[in-house]
Amino acid sequence: MFEIKKICCIGAGYVGGPTCSVIAHMCPEIRVTVVDVNESRINAWNSPTLPIYEVNIKQLFVLMFFVFLLSLLNNLRY
Repeated sequence: MFEIKKICCIGAGYVGGPTCSVIAHMCPEIRVTVVDVNESRINAWNSPTLPIYEVNIKQLFVLMFFVFLLSLLNNLRY
């Protein structure tokens, strides 16, 4: 059996961003990275105003981002 240490989600839209925030929160031992070819979408997630609204997602996202359990990139060469 193997241990998962990293997860990469392709797509930072309405599903990828929130899903990976929850994965990072629930599995702090796993490094979660979200990539998207749309640089403006990544910039929106990295801004003070998130591009979507879900209950409590901003608090969760900010917490996971600042404890380095979640990162967002627009380049697949990680």
